[in-house]
Amino acid sequence: STHELFLAASDLKQFMEEGLSRCDPIYEQVTVPYGVAMENSLRNFLRNSRTFQDLMDQRDNMHGCNWTFNGMPGRLGDRVIHLCNPDSVDSIPADEAVVCEGRPLYFFAYVTTFKSNPATNATVLIAADKDLRIYGYHKGRPRIRYLCKNVQTFFKAGARKFYLDFQITPKRLLAVNEEEYLNTLQNAPCLLLKPSVFRKIYSQEGK
Repeated sequence: STHELFLAASDLKQFMEEGLSRCDPIYEQVTVPYGVAMENSLRNFLRNSRTFQDLMDQRDNMHGCNWTFNGMPGRLGDRVIHLCNPDSVDSIPADEAVVCEGRPLYFFAYVTTFKSNPATNATVLIAADKDLRIYGYHKGRPRIRYLCKNVQTFFKAGARKFYLDFQITPKRLLAVNEEEYLNTLQNAPCLLLKPSVFRKIYSQEGK
């Protein structure tokens, strides 16, 4: 067997806070499973999205297709990715309307909590540049973040880099008191928390 070694973090503190979330090579290897069931429609999309023009054709041909992420890395819970053509969805920016570091972006998908959610309820919009680098666009901030190097890697790694920042809603934004906030966290099936947040929550709980 072949053994490979990757740099996962620059120091122990970063690893404790972010785990493997920044270690792109882990998700780029062939042996890492995809974070979504490999339906025939998804296989077709991945097989025919290896060049920029092919991706643009696929977003037209497969507009409306969606797949569920089961336990997607970086987002603890099921989420749905919808393919879309921005010309057909008013809430998705047009081609080249959004630019990141001088690179015009071309949106081809959005992520929602449920299949029935419209694009207006999307948590993150997904785009590519002409080199097929994949970006996430958070409408609420707004904020753009580079996610991974191509479409194939995205379906392994997803928007995990984004959800490290947005997984836990700040208490001040929930308009609830401290006890209700703690109950919200305690009733969740699973959570992604930085150690400092974890210690703060459970030290308060013990009071």
